[in-house]
Amino acid sequence: CPLEKGTFMDMMYMPDALDAMVDIMEADPSKLIHRNSFNVTAMSFDPEILYNTIKKYIPTFEMEYKPEPIKQAIANSWPNSLDDSCARNEWGWNPKYDLDKMSVDMIDSLRKKIEDIAQLGYTEKDVVKMTKSNPTILGLSLDNIATKIEDMKQLGYTEVQITRMTKKLPAIFGYNIESMTQRIEDVVKLGYTQEEVIQMTKVFPAIFGYEIERIEKRISEPLGTKVKILNGEKKGKIENNIFREFNNINIMIKDVANIKHLQHPFQID
Repeated sequence: CPLEKGTFMDMMYMPDALDAMVDIMEADPSKLIHRNSFNVTAMSFDPEILYNTIKKYIPTFEMEYKPEPIKQAIANSWPNSLDDSCARNEWGWNPKYDLDKMSVDMIDSLRKKIEDIAQLGYTEKDVVKMTKSNPTILGLSLDNIATKIEDMKQLGYTEVQITRMTKKLPAIFGYNIESMTQRIEDVVKLGYTQEEVIQMTKVFPAIFGYEIERIEKRISEPLGTKVKILNGEKKGKIENNIFREFNNINIMIKDVANIKHLQHPFQID
């Protein structure tokens, strides 16, 4: 948790926030003393209260405190609770969700989303791991995810390959197909065939997130030690930070080299 124990904040579940906006627009104007400016709130809790609530529904749930100064400062600048009595009195504001109802609804929704995504060829364990690295997946509809998989098939990937790629880089679900197609075309212009680029992105799907100038720079800078091509045509030297996700240079070179031969064609002297 990025906040300290005992840090109380006012909270509201999004369905209640949406209801509040509709309710104020539909309110009887003759009863509005403050017109369209109101405080609305639903609950106030600190991290410990939230933890204990979740723990009731997920007994294995654990939380550790790792306060972040910037977030803590923002939280400290906010009130512990708001007075929304005017909204309640003038147009009948009354939130439907308290902490328990919100927690149950969120947990049920998350479980359903995980189960739905798992039906696309992932295990539930895969989905949980993916959403930890890219929580925005949980905001995508199942149709959006299925459409992205179909789009990637049109680029030449199989369903199994797409599953492996999105496990490595769940952010792919947020890329549009046009930008992915353009990235493949850009890398082809650097001297690779389209087939090689496809193979390359299977190993390093993060390529889709790189600027083409960065890729060009990485493949043109020397490693400082000679790179030999044992199999195939030389495509250029590889700098040790070409893909920062890989800390072991030998693994990195082996994987990049495998785009064509799958036999560790690069060797460092």
